Amino acid sequence: MKGRRKIPEAGLAAGILILMMICMGVWPGGQAFGRTLPEEEQLETEQPQMDQREIEQHETGRSEPELSSDILKVAVFGELQPISVKEDDRSCSGLAPDILESFAGEHGLSLVYVEAETYEEALHLTRTGVTDVMAVNVEYPNEEDLEQAAPPLLVTEPYLKAQMLVIYQKDADLGKTEILKSAEVAGYPVFSDNPKYSHICFDTPEQCLHAVRSGQADLMYCDIFTGSVYMQQYDNRDLVAFPVETETWFRFGVSEEADQALLGLLNEKIASISRRERNQSLAVSWRMADDDLEDLIYHHPYEIICIVFTVAFLAVVLFATYYRIRSRQNASLQGYAESYHMLADAFGEAGLEYDYIEDCLTVFGANADKLWLPSRIENFSASLGKKDFGVSLTREQFEDILVQGMKGEACEAELECRIKSGEWMHFRMIYTVITTEESYKRPIRLIGCLVSAEATYREREKLRALGLYDRLTGLFNRAGLEQQFEEHRARELDRRAGETARMAETDAGGEDQNGGSRENGGKPGEDVLLLIDVDEFKRFNDTYGHQCGDDVLVYMGRCLKELFRKDDILCRWGGDEFLIYMIGASTHRDVVRRRCRTLQQEMQAYRYEGAALPVTLSIGGAVAGSRSLDEVFRDADQALYIVKKRGRNSICILPISE
Repeated sequence: MKGRRKIPEAGLAAGILILMMICMGVWPGGQAFGRTLPEEEQLETEQPQMDQREIEQHETGRSEPELSSDILKVAVFGELQPISVKEDDRSCSGLAPDILESFAGEHGLSLVYVEAETYEEALHLTRTGVTDVMAVNVEYPNEEDLEQAAPPLLVTEPYLKAQMLVIYQKDADLGKTEILKSAEVAGYPVFSDNPKYSHICFDTPEQCLHAVRSGQADLMYCDIFTGSVYMQQYDNRDLVAFPVETETWFRFGVSEEADQALLGLLNEKIASISRRERNQSLAVSWRMADDDLEDLIYHHPYEIICIVFTVAFLAVVLFATYYRIRSRQNASLQGYAESYHMLADAFGEAGLEYDYIEDCLTVFGANADKLWLPSRIENFSASLGKKDFGVSLTREQFEDILVQGMKGEACEAELECRIKSGEWMHFRMIYTVITTEESYKRPIRLIGCLVSAEATYREREKLRALGLYDRLTGLFNRAGLEQQFEEHRARELDRRAGETARMAETDAGGEDQNGGSRENGGKPGEDVLLLIDVDEFKRFNDTYGHQCGDDVLVYMGRCLKELFRKDDILCRWGGDEFLIYMIGASTHRDVVRRRCRTLQQEMQAYRYEGAALPVTLSIGGAVAGSRSLDEVFRDADQALYIVKKRGRNSICILPISE
């Protein structure tokens, strides 16, 4: 397949540069989460200092929860470089052991590593309480995982979030394979329930990689850190690694039989880790794989100088060769098109290829017929922004997409596309922009694929909507009322602007379309804001319990929904206060008062657990006019104060204050 030879040369060049940095002592190292430093470096860090936790405890006089045991048993399995690697019977390396060793040092614990042959065995050891903690618990934060039954294992917050790689053979044509055999670690969550995938389980990620290389499996998924180590450790000229948008979350698994304070303390430790410390630990762990080579360099410094200069010369030659190959690859676009064509068939909805010079968009892929777009669109940029076009981008937005892609990275953008049924769906476009090689880069072509983002969009909208409602009563909360008020005012301004335009036409023609003159139009109705307070609400909680108080509020919300109009904005303002914004009701104050009295009667008939328990209401109101919500609320609150001063259980609606 064309356009894929850059990975082996890039890996070789990166390996040589890493070797040079190790030789010169500039490769990232040092102490990561309490790792032991060489004696020369320890001399510079011998001055004792109090960490932030000790300072806070000293100032506040508080102490952290103590653990009941001074031994922490940790289940580890296999090699997951640079996250967790079992070195011998007593020690482990990697990001997860670094965090645990630092945690153990802070709390005076002794770490005992228990090796498991497989991931499932490590899960079993922690579930049954043989070990307290599982060093690596893998999770894919997608909808498939959310639907799976949660295992009987407590988990901490993620200590590492890593992008995922899909690794497959270079010559494989995944787009033409009916059933893709996916190599997966036994016990890991299922990455996808797509019927196109057949899942083959192995004990370790390394066995999954061997299965792909031998043809036993078509592809495998792994995190970008482990995948990068594998791509460097093996002769992977026959493999291709490609990033996908899903992340892998690494957590600590905590046994339910462990100390109850352990989960919280581990979460505090994870939250205290900075990005620099995390990256430093990963770099040090990566470096430890080459300890034998460093010893050789340390004991044979003169002999290695020649090797360093030779390697440097070879690095320059290889870099120049790689640059020339990359230039030729940028001129040859067919390889990229084939790659994205395969990805569109295997992972996306459709593929897109935009020719910047000809201003032409081509839609390709097995699922391209699902879109309401022709396979080839001439004058694409001129069509953007039109109502009858099948893409929701404007020309300016598309130019921003090109500019973002010219940075030389794989980019993402969200957009809406119309499908065959006429509906609009949300998609995420993963794309690359190929540019010229001169100093002033110009775009040549955009190649990418569309992945459905409808489920993510709906979930995001659902979460946004949940933040606008009161969970107890189902009414709007304060934020919801403020948003509804702003939207109502915006609609009112649009309506009045339309009336002004019609009045101008009436001036020219004498009468409007209904045959009436401007003077017969009438003045728009004013709105009314009601502020309702449950009298002596604290009495219900104190006498009958908080369950009774909640039931009073729920009953109040139900009565409001039944008595007031659908267009009225009903809100639980906070505590036992409710707010009603009645649109166009100031000219019908008698109706407003009747509704309020009916509400008071309904609440006085309230019963709790079969016993009569009358509830009285104090209601204050104000006419809104064109004032802001805060100004109207101030008058309604003043009216409520008047009612309470009169003895509660009454109604007072104030006109617009002068």
